[in-house]
Amino acid sequence: EFTVSAKSPFSPLVIVAPDVEHGSSVIIRLPTGKIMMVDTGKDWVRDQILIPFLQREKITKIDYLLITHYHDDHDSGDRGEKIRNLFQVDQFIDYSTYKTGTVLPFEGASLKILNCSEDGTEENTKSLSFKLTYNGFSYTHGADTYGINQQLMLNRFPDDIRTDVFMANHHFHG
Repeated sequence: EFTVSAKSPFSPLVIVAPDVEHGSSVIIRLPTGKIMMVDTGKDWVRDQILIPFLQREKITKIDYLLITHYHDDHDSGDRGEKIRNLFQVDQFIDYSTYKTGTVLPFEGASLKILNCSEDGTEENTKSLSFKLTYNGFSYTHGADTYGINQQLMLNRFPDDIRTDVFMANHHFHG
């Protein structure tokens, strides 16, 4: 049985991307065992998929809640408020929290911001895009960036484009 909450004998970094149809939500157990949730999907996804999954996994605390941008298929239409009310959330991060290019030591891994609010004029182009690296493995979350943002990332961070897993946006721009 797969679990995200318990230490796995296989890897200290676990990424779960439940089927949320149109939208986005990813749950990551970081090397320290802390939990990061990226987006909360639509409200029905949050209520019928994510909350039951978190409860089944006995996750009561989300150490980092990242909302890539404020469209209802990413923030459940409530800016992540219901998740923040039902679970202890230690740190809330959105596209205005860090500047593009910021690199953070992140619970035994490294988090680099590739795109944020300063890079766009509307929700999708302001989407928080990042690269999480750990022990030679990399996961890049593209959020809902458009081709113009993706080209900007290619130009700014040519050494950061290679990745093991790329979570592409559902618009398939770029």
